[in-house]
Amino acid sequence: MKCFSTLILAIFLTLNTLSADNVWLFLDVCQFSDIDGKPYIETYISIDGGTVQYVRNKNNKYQGTANVLYFLYKLNGQDSVLIQGDNFNLLSLEAEDTLEVTRRSKPFRYIKRTPLPEGKYRIITEAKDIHSVKEKAKPSVAVYEFEIKPSSADDFSFSDIEFVSSFAASTDEKNPFFKNGFEIIPFNTNGFYVEKEQLNYYVEMYHSDRLFSEAYFVRTQIMRGDKILFEHSKTHKKPASAFDILTGSFNISKLPTDAYELVIEVLNDKNQVAKRATRRFDILRLQNDRPLALAKDNTGIFDKYTETELSYYIKTLNYLSNTSEISMAKSLETKQQKIDYLYSFWQKRVEFEGKGSIPILWDLHTKKIEYANQKFKATNTEGWTTDRGRTMVKYGKPNAIESYPAESGLLPYEIWRYDRLETQSAIIFVFCDTDQATGTYELLHSSKYGEVKNPRWRDFIQGNARARNKATIDYEDNNQMMLDPKLNPNSGIGDH
Repeated sequence: MKCFSTLILAIFLTLNTLSADNVWLFLDVCQFSDIDGKPYIETYISIDGGTVQYVRNKNNKYQGTANVLYFLYKLNGQDSVLIQGDNFNLLSLEAEDTLEVTRRSKPFRYIKRTPLPEGKYRIITEAKDIHSVKEKAKPSVAVYEFEIKPSSADDFSFSDIEFVSSFAASTDEKNPFFKNGFEIIPFNTNGFYVEKEQLNYYVEMYHSDRLFSEAYFVRTQIMRGDKILFEHSKTHKKPASAFDILTGSFNISKLPTDAYELVIEVLNDKNQVAKRATRRFDILRLQNDRPLALAKDNTGIFDKYTETELSYYIKTLNYLSNTSEISMAKSLETKQQKIDYLYSFWQKRVEFEGKGSIPILWDLHTKKIEYANQKFKATNTEGWTTDRGRTMVKYGKPNAIESYPAESGLLPYEIWRYDRLETQSAIIFVFCDTDQATGTYELLHSSKYGEVKNPRWRDFIQGNARARNKATIDYEDNNQMMLDPKLNPNSGIGDH
């Protein structure tokens, strides 16, 4: 499955200090089978309650409302057919006063169950705060592509692994989150756990009686790369049956920022793996979100700058800063405070990365800014503030740049290639001169986690590029994207 959306918009807005005028929309999909073995999907839509406006409703209480559009397409090669659509309002809990709103700005959740035959599908959801006071606020859009594969009632199989917020016995069959005797509340952040202490999961198992005559064992564990975390491993004994569920949780409070896999394995009588299901998740620890200590070691490298120059360079650190650093930078009043801030900022990077020194990192940063201003300056726009400039400042110079300024029938565009960035390899960034007037090349697509992902970027460079319908943010791989749902659904999809 591929998911593109504002996903982890909340996460990376925090980490990368981006700003957004829209609500934070989350979309996830899991596949299950009914009692007859026919597949169906559960679609989970949620809105971050802290990103909408709350107004008094007819009960004289405060409530937030997001309007949601839902589109389900059947894909057939380059074509797609709309097979289901919906338009509804998603409401928050009611609150007595604005203080309670602050305390109770929890996600608005929605679940939809849809039986589907074999095939490939795309779900597009759009959400907008109907009470937004921001006139130019654009709707947030999430896109999820998935495939329903053929299954056999004679074979053992797993459902998708669902990450859940809570799991409790229930008899309330009218509850939309009721299933198999339980209320199951999805944890809908597409597998990202930000400062979370616990991971909960739910999975269904079908026709274990076709694989085993009596009891069997299911092993659940967390893996980091190819390493099994044995302290995060447990084994369950289950009776062979036509249907069963497995739930559980792991304490992940001590796991550091990284990508992990939740692995569920069925073991045969020789303790060998007979069947296996996996789902990736990412843990983010905001370890840099602590107050900055003023620098004690002042070697004088910042003393030569004027206060105006110091303020300018501090602004150029935005792409590298977290929210606490941004807040602190805005509170600086004197030249000495700004000097101390720069020392503390770079000292933290020296300690965190375990290499380099303040003078080396500072020199590298200022050269990036100078290069970006020389190469990417656009009309009334400094080079470092453009999309290419931001990419240069944040990730450094690419290993290769492919420039296409005058291809027949295409808008001017560039492809930047990085051999490796953090844990990823073979990364691309695609920039396009969409207006052909200011020289501002906008980022259309990237395969880098946390950046714009738009599998249709080739279409935008061609005839429909001028419509300026483009993806907005990808957060995950599990990757989410904000995509204009008015985009022609029959457009082709690229291979990146």
